[in-house]
Amino acid sequence: MNITEFETKKQSLGVEGTGVDVTTTKDQNWTDKVTKQLTFTIPAGSKVHVDFMPKTNAARIWVTFNGETKLARTAGAHTWLTGFRKPPTLRTLERRAWDGISKSVTGKKVEADGYSYDGSPAWEMVLGII
Repeated sequence: MNITEFETKKQSLGVEGTGVDVTTTKDQNWTDKVTKQLTFTIPAGSKVHVDFMPKTNAARIWVTFNGETKLARTAGAHTWLTGFRKPPTLRTLERRAWDGISKSVTGKKVEADGYSYDGSPAWEMVLGII
């Protein structure tokens, strides 16, 4: 979907926060699920905007580049987006629950139901635990 359609649909999609601006570290490709043909590519080194929607579609992010918005998985984002961290294990999430301090997708300290100063939510929200 293009950026105008996405902006009007944000509320119904459950997109929260302001999102974050990051850079890609490698090419990211999207293919058509039916034809298996390459439909969209974000080249390495590109600036992209990432929005999160933890309530309605946990573990998914919306990536906007050159007026196009694409859906991607949060779990694999650390492999191609700068600043994103690898998802925590269940054991780590349990330990953080006892400590009362969590980390955001970009590695900043936050409350388990909060956002960091850069706009990224806590992993508990992204994974649909909270």
